[in-house]
Amino acid sequence: MSGGVAVLGVLVALAALGCGSREPEPEGAFYLRAEVNPVRMIDHPWYAPSRQGGHTVELWYRDAEHYRYEIAPHSALLDWDPHVLVADGKETIAYNPQVGQVHRDRVRLNSIQAMGGMPPNVGYGVGPILGSVEDFLDGLADGPVDLVGTEEMLGRTVEVYEYPRGNGTARYYIEPDAKFVLRHTTESSLGTWDAHVVEFDLDPQFDDERFEANVPDEAVLMPPVADCSTEGPVPGVFFPFPSGFIEFSYAPPPYELAGHDQQQGRGCETTYAWAAAGSGEGYIVVEQFAISPTGAPAFVDGLERIEVAGHEGYRQVEGDLERLAWVQDGVVVTMESNAEPFEELLRVAESGRVAP
Repeated sequence: MSGGVAVLGVLVALAALGCGSREPEPEGAFYLRAEVNPVRMIDHPWYAPSRQGGHTVELWYRDAEHYRYEIAPHSALLDWDPHVLVADGKETIAYNPQVGQVHRDRVRLNSIQAMGGMPPNVGYGVGPILGSVEDFLDGLADGPVDLVGTEEMLGRTVEVYEYPRGNGTARYYIEPDAKFVLRHTTESSLGTWDAHVVEFDLDPQFDDERFEANVPDEAVLMPPVADCSTEGPVPGVFFPFPSGFIEFSYAPPPYELAGHDQQQGRGCETTYAWAAAGSGEGYIVVEQFAISPTGAPAFVDGLERIEVAGHEGYRQVEGDLERLAWVQDGVVVTMESNAEPFEELLRVAESGRVAP
């Protein structure tokens, strides 16, 4: 699942919480910006590739009815606009530019519901702590928490607490006076995670315009949730994709299908899909994004312009990674390999056709 698409489900669920019980609020206004490094599966580096790009998270918080939460997915090839959750004092608005859908709720949420209802409530494990630091640490369910030292972050002294997480360890870096988590890391056999605040302000001044959603006119309302189903892989297709996406019939020997998945919207429309083929030497992974009603994402600056399967495309080389990107039949396609040369990726691309 792509990081950006996963955010859609989070924002929709949060915006639809409605009239749940009120939770405690942060003690005052604040702003933060955090960088979230990816979860990377140690044994399967191709798994859920978009999640490996990470995110930039920003939160402007004035009070329980005025806040703006943005999540900007990182991508080597695509320049995505941020996903947005805004409370403007009248309604709560969730907008996902990746699928061009918006959700509006007249019932105002407090920010803690909007951030997921789990301290420190900004998401990704960083942000303000509600109540005491001691109560927050006591609430960690995975085991005992130990103070293992102090460090300097953003000109402040933080206390570093370590606790077991799965079969590994996690750490919270807490500024005790401000009651703020400035960093949260985990490391286990399932991968690594590092979310860290790079900027924050405990005495910000916000213009009212900050809490305006500014959703494009082309955005459509999110449909009701439907009961969706998916089909299995198609025989003879190395990179299977759902109907309307591009499937590929060629992969260099001895590559075999290693995994595939797709993300569906609330109305069962497929918005994102990926498939990967692996060998003993490396992987090839293909990701595809349906172009939303608000248009296709821009490609990042600095890419080499090329032709891919008869379409205008782009190439990027980063170390041992070879990447291609192009638009074909209403779908944005990206392809990456850590072992195959440019010419082989072009052969894969040229074997593509619209899946029936």
